[in-house]
Amino acid sequence: MFRSITFKLWLTIALALVFSLGALLGLTHYSLHKRFVTFSLRAIEEHLPPLSDKIVEVYTPGGSLEPFERNKKLWYLVVYRSLPFTQTDEGPAPPPKHWKKHQELKNAQKRFVRSLALYDAERKLVAGREELHTKRLWHPVEYKGKVIAYVVYEKPHYVLKRSEAIFLQQQFKFFLLLSGAMVIAALFLAAFISRWLIAPVRRLSEGARKVSDGDFSARVHYQSRDELGQLCQNFNSMTARLEANQKAQRQWIADISHEMRTPVAVLKGQIEAIQDGIRPATPENIRVLSDKVESLRHLIDDLFELALSDVGELHLHLQRIDLVGLLTRYVELNRSRVAEFGHTLELQCPKTPLWVNADERRLTQVLNNVLENSLRYTDSPGQLRWRLSKQRDIAIVTVEDSAPGVPTEAQAHIFDRLFRVEKSRNRSTGGAGLGLALCQNFIEAHGGQMRAANSELGGLSILIELPLSEGN
Repeated sequence: MFRSITFKLWLTIALALVFSLGALLGLTHYSLHKRFVTFSLRAIEEHLPPLSDKIVEVYTPGGSLEPFERNKKLWYLVVYRSLPFTQTDEGPAPPPKHWKKHQELKNAQKRFVRSLALYDAERKLVAGREELHTKRLWHPVEYKGKVIAYVVYEKPHYVLKRSEAIFLQQQFKFFLLLSGAMVIAALFLAAFISRWLIAPVRRLSEGARKVSDGDFSARVHYQSRDELGQLCQNFNSMTARLEANQKAQRQWIADISHEMRTPVAVLKGQIEAIQDGIRPATPENIRVLSDKVESLRHLIDDLFELALSDVGELHLHLQRIDLVGLLTRYVELNRSRVAEFGHTLELQCPKTPLWVNADERRLTQVLNNVLENSLRYTDSPGQLRWRLSKQRDIAIVTVEDSAPGVPTEAQAHIFDRLFRVEKSRNRSTGGAGLGLALCQNFIEAHGGQMRAANSELGGLSILIELPLSEGN
């Protein structure tokens, strides 16, 4: 419990609230006490004129302060008769539980009275104590417009009236009880806030546990626009991607198994037929077996190259190649083969060379695959058009063919592994579905990209984009 983040968060919030309330209580009590001391000082200043009048009464008969010098008790008698807190009109004595506070009040009053002193006009001590180490205030006593004496007193640091002390004590108790209630409320509030803040973290923890157990369907439902809400959305996106990858992996294994099982089953049937004497071991039958072995070899080679590209181990032998010359030679070499399918092939190239840094063997492999797709799926007689263009620092090879086309919703998936528009796994109309995926990996390894679109001829348009090398 004490190690949980909920408790730590609760403790942090609670301590912050308790500290804030304690500081507020202390500052409020200090401010109130200071204001009451200032009020007491002003009350003293208001009662200094009566004290001055008493001093003048003693001064008038002889025109001097000598009576105070002869009788030291006379000064304190005048003080006690003049100051309000020295009178005994503040009610009955306090109960025993308040005796300590009452005694502290009396001690403060005594300290203040003892700090009072009387000085003559030349600021020489006449009565009272001379305090040299305290900051004292001087109140002049005037008679007929002439200063005859000074009443000197120490600025009080405590309230001097019992009623004021009782009021301060009651206020302090009230603030203390209020702060205690607020602390208890703050603790409950901190517990609520901590649980509310930790709720999405707990959901994330539960979702992460499910993911670690292999359940990628786990989602965290938390609708918020803060950082925790964004974290939950990122978690959901991650699990959705993992779930999709898991399904794709399972589909990949199933499709690969099917693709490999088909030629293996044909081989097995042909060999058993020859062994049983059903079919003779003629060159024609041997050629059928050789074709199936070759088809299986191509499938295995494609899988191997896809695996290499996935782990970044696909090695390219880059060299400076003129795409205009490469496409011109390739089209001329394959023009007769295109004619065998009943199609026409048109090439549009700029007159100036377009240089790229590429692996010529891999580029030729990409062109072979794109051409095979066009020959396999284009209705005869058909039209093929290859076009090379330049857009800023990008060379674009556009391969178009005539009908039939590919549905728009399927164009984004034709580069997926083992994807074919027709869902029957009939190898007579389609290959294994690895060619375009492998081509896309080759082009991306060159720093380019490959995408599909609708062709103006009514079929499919494949766009191959490659970065131009310096010097174009």
